[in-house]
Amino acid sequence: MARKRVVLTARQVAEYLTHKGLRCPWCGSEWLDPSGHTFEENDVVVPVQCCTCRRTWKDVYRLADIVIP
Repeated sequence: MARKRVVLTARQVAEYLTHKGLRCPWCGSEWLDPSGHTFEENDVVVPVQCCTCRRTWKDVYRLADIVIP
């Protein structure tokens, strides 16, 4: 059986980013389990699961800058 695709509201996304991705966008728990990473084109994708509500999602990271010390 196919899983229903869940879409976050703009407010949920903004709140998730405000907390720097350290809280579940559904239940607000800080108990998250990121598991590895993959490279997809110019992005690094990290699957994440909330250990409280068990929901899953993917964080997407993009190179934005380089700093030379």
